[in-house]
Amino acid sequence: MMLSPTDSQQILLGTLRDLIRLHAPQASLLAPVNGQVFHITADAPPMGLGAELSPPEEWLDAGELRWLNRDGTLLGLLWSKDSVPEPVSSLLNLLLKSVQHSRHDHDLSLLLTHLPAPVAWLDAELKFRQVSRHFLALYGLAQEQVLGHSVSEVFPARGQLPGLLDRALRGQAVHLPLERLERGSGAAADQAVLWMRGEARPFFDAQGIGVLWTSQDASQERHLASQLDSLLDDSTALLAVMDGSGRVQNASSALMALVSMSQAEVLGMPLWEWPCWEHSSQIRELVALAVRGEAASADVALVHGGLLRLSLHGEGQGTGLLVAQGHDLAPLRDMEEQAALQRSLIQQILARSSEATLLLNSAGRVTLVNEEAATLLGLEVAQLSGAPLDRLLREMGIQMYDAAGQQVIDLPIWTQSSLPTDREVLLVSAVGVRRTVRIQTSVLPVLEGQRHGLLMTLRDISSLRRMEARLRHDTLHDGLTGLFNRAGMRARLLELGQHTHVSLLAVDISGFPALTASLGRVPSDALLVQLAARLLTWREHLLAARLSDDTFVLAYTPSLQAQSGSRGRDKPAPRKAVVRQPGQHEEETSGSAPATQLEEDLRSLQHHLQIPFTMAGRELPLNFNLGATSGVIDNDPEALLGEAETALNYIQRSTPGSRVVRAGGMIYHDALRSEVARDFQLQSELPGALERGELRLSYQPLVSLKDRKLLGAEALLRWNHPKLGLLAPPAFLPLAARSAIISDLGEWVIRRALEARATWQQQGLDVPVSVNLSQDELLRQDDLERLFPLLEEYGAPNFELSADSLLHFSQRTLNLLTRLRELGASIVVDDFGDGASSLTSLERFPISGVKLHPSFVARLDNPRAYKLLQGTALLASSLGLSVTAVGVETAEQFALLQQAGVETAQGYYFAAPMTAEELALFQVAQS
Repeated sequence: MMLSPTDSQQILLGTLRDLIRLHAPQASLLAPVNGQVFHITADAPPMGLGAELSPPEEWLDAGELRWLNRDGTLLGLLWSKDSVPEPVSSLLNLLLKSVQHSRHDHDLSLLLTHLPAPVAWLDAELKFRQVSRHFLALYGLAQEQVLGHSVSEVFPARGQLPGLLDRALRGQAVHLPLERLERGSGAAADQAVLWMRGEARPFFDAQGIGVLWTSQDASQERHLASQLDSLLDDSTALLAVMDGSGRVQNASSALMALVSMSQAEVLGMPLWEWPCWEHSSQIRELVALAVRGEAASADVALVHGGLLRLSLHGEGQGTGLLVAQGHDLAPLRDMEEQAALQRSLIQQILARSSEATLLLNSAGRVTLVNEEAATLLGLEVAQLSGAPLDRLLREMGIQMYDAAGQQVIDLPIWTQSSLPTDREVLLVSAVGVRRTVRIQTSVLPVLEGQRHGLLMTLRDISSLRRMEARLRHDTLHDGLTGLFNRAGMRARLLELGQHTHVSLLAVDISGFPALTASLGRVPSDALLVQLAARLLTWREHLLAARLSDDTFVLAYTPSLQAQSGSRGRDKPAPRKAVVRQPGQHEEETSGSAPATQLEEDLRSLQHHLQIPFTMAGRELPLNFNLGATSGVIDNDPEALLGEAETALNYIQRSTPGSRVVRAGGMIYHDALRSEVARDFQLQSELPGALERGELRLSYQPLVSLKDRKLLGAEALLRWNHPKLGLLAPPAFLPLAARSAIISDLGEWVIRRALEARATWQQQGLDVPVSVNLSQDELLRQDDLERLFPLLEEYGAPNFELSADSLLHFSQRTLNLLTRLRELGASIVVDDFGDGASSLTSLERFPISGVKLHPSFVARLDNPRAYKLLQGTALLASSLGLSVTAVGVETAEQFALLQQAGVETAQGYYFAAPMTAEELALFQVAQS
């Protein structure tokens, strides 16, 4: 599910505030988010200030003011009375730049590496996918030693670690035991010792399950334990501190007096193995209860005959410390003093703890609280002390929500049977600040009439959960447009159910690579964002994805009407290829049939895309290719996506100007896949065709309609394929245009045409020759300019350019055509008058003439078509341009063209394409 703009804004503002609070608490930040400037500090919620980003006057009078920017774009203002560390400014720059420019996986990886905590991301094989810089610095490793390696390879000495992480892979949250790290080198005095506590959680994304491993410094906890030991040494109470396994770490002198052994002998020994107990099994049971977080208290007999009431308590979950407290029942000491001593000790521990911690009595009132807990809840310590926590949160407007989004009205009843607990809640303050908080609770025995209290630990894990949400989102969404990516579309289709019938329409921009070469990458990306927004407005209940550079796919559930050729497990009849052409009746390759709903949808989407797009304040007319399919999702939505792409690919490789391309849409049928596969085979064989000499040129005469004399010849490329026979350009030139082979073919044609012209000149024949220059060749102007020395030496042939190649004016194209004119070439616009033709190109570029589209000649028997041709010829003549009719096949067409004022023509009525030798004989015969 995509985050709403409001949620995304809150996440960003919270992240910025956390960064300042952790690393620059004295600083203030002004940053524009979603068109509004926010004032962000460590001690107050972000405040909106309007749309203008300008520093307050007091910022200019004192302190240090930094301008956060990337690539000349102002991203925010950072001010502090003192200097701000440079890494903090860099990380703020990275965060603001990532949000404003929607960078995808690369920026996300940077965010993870900059996370101010030791974090590692592992895949399902427990191999490292990414780690934060703090993680590398903590363990003294380099990226190349970690990324792509397994946990066992990176940490061979930690034998238990893979097993614990494997539990996280199976869906459990795992708390890793304390780990001792020695930092530095040389003598022991130069080494620093760190104690680290870790957590591993399962993490799901489009590539499967993984593990997110986070660590935190527990050195202070160990240090606090040492401080507690010193307190115990001076205490007259019967107290002992144990680790999670029940081994005694330290004990008060009063308790040590019960055993006739030295301190070195008993420390590190399990409490139940002390020789002072009459029944050691009873002590072992109490330790087991305390480890589970349950109440553990009993009267135990001593070997010397005394009786001791022993109580044990701890945090539960098998982690942290256990505290054992004994009460000598024989003298019946004052219980109040003991309770005060215990509270004093715990208060000292809490005051030194970096974790937010509260102690509640059996009635739910806060008895002890540290500053960290008060800050996290947005309250003062004085407000919390002695107050019922449940009621206080309600009165202060603090709300909690569980993982399902349901509001937690009341805190659980703190009874022994319901504890310990470990849960995550969304904590929302009265001013709307949201934090994801992990709350751990366990029973804490106290000496108040044997009633139990509650130990509550709160940890702010908002940054971690935001990062996880960002990772999940970006693995399923396109970073540029915000639409689903391929993996996201697959997952979303599977959510619809395997028996759901859906229709898929694949869309791309015709000639997008050439358009990108002309506009540049940044404007092209802006155009793709416009297209994504346009697609989403086509209809309601629409799924949209960007599959590749300019390829998008739309998925939707069609109306409940019969769908011909539907795809399902019942193996329907093969689908028919349907070409959709706006304004005409639909046609099928096998005959006439009523229009299907899918054809209607193709027509509707094409119409929706006809509104021009704008770029830099001017309209940009675009043509789109559409491929469609429909069927039941089954368990493999990739099959449906592949069918839509296959239909789209068929459109892409079709001849420009063909009926299929003009129609702009193709519905998938089974034969398309083999046709597309055949094209790929031809594309792979085409480079070798030049080397094997399989290409040849034919020449079709251009004749005068006055006396039928030869005026020139058009060079036509043919491929004599060893298996498929003689192939015309439409069968392979669109394939060549996809790679650099198009430039090699163009150079080969020009050289062979010049050689033929030179041969004719040696025979005393003056036959101008023209070659076709495609839009793709025109865009590869560096390759054409490489031939200038050849053209200067032998003289340039005439060039015929397709009408659509001149639609977009550029100064470089104008300079190229002007240079060709200077070298003696005539520039003729081919296929003029059909499809994408522009009259302005006749004025902007150095054009010598136009060749009419064959459709002009084919419709001469229609009076309106004749008038149109006559008017076009008159217009061209008035501009000083020659006019050539193409496709003349009958004497009637010949006569009508003469009447219309056309002076030049070519077609099978005069001669079919022929070899250079045959053209020489044709010229002699004409003479």
